[in-house]
Amino acid sequence: MRLRNKYLSSSYYHIDMWLHLQIGPPLNKIVVKMKFFLLNLETVIITFPPVSFVVSLIDKFIRRIFWIWGRCRFSAYVKHKGIGCVCHWSVDLKYPDNIFLGNAVVIGVNCSIGAHSPVHLADYVHLSRDVHIETAGLDFEKLQMPLKHISKSITIEKGVWIGSRATILGGVTIGEYAVVAAGAVVTKDVPAYAVVAGIPAKVIKIIQNPLEKVDLC
Repeated sequence: MRLRNKYLSSSYYHIDMWLHLQIGPPLNKIVVKMKFFLLNLETVIITFPPVSFVVSLIDKFIRRIFWIWGRCRFSAYVKHKGIGCVCHWSVDLKYPDNIFLGNAVVIGVNCSIGAHSPVHLADYVHLSRDVHIETAGLDFEKLQMPLKHISKSITIEKGVWIGSRATILGGVTIGEYAVVAAGAVVTKDVPAYAVVAGIPAKVIKIIQNPLEKVDLC
């Protein structure tokens, strides 16, 4: 309740200051009181159990529709895939004919896969949300303007886990059961069972036992 009152008081203050500059003090108080009343009314209506229940049902229905659409879109675009692959409907798939997936690959929310050159994801690869895989880049060696685009294939081997908002660049091979920490930018090959983090990504640990738990927090 205190947090709610603090939020509403803050909203009241900002509205009051804005209206004071726009229409002056007299009408300001009337309009602000109306705004304050509407904010309270909105809170009461939305938190009313039947309304919350209806909103929840609508939300679940819309999510289910998008889930079905995502499954159909993924099946139509990515033809080279194994059994049990899961791809969120928000994933950006560029050149899907060059994407090759093994079994039980999971591609999370808002991921992007730019497969100008082939991208191979082996069995049980897991991409967390906002992971960016991009095979294309600019050729800085020849320095001819405008810079030309080049691309190199990417291979991610069995059981690799890639943390949220990590970026994998072209020409990289990530060895099996490696872990890429959240936010890392991988520009070079990663050995098997390695944990990499940072920009650019560096090895911070080697997992001796495949069953050992890795804490990315």
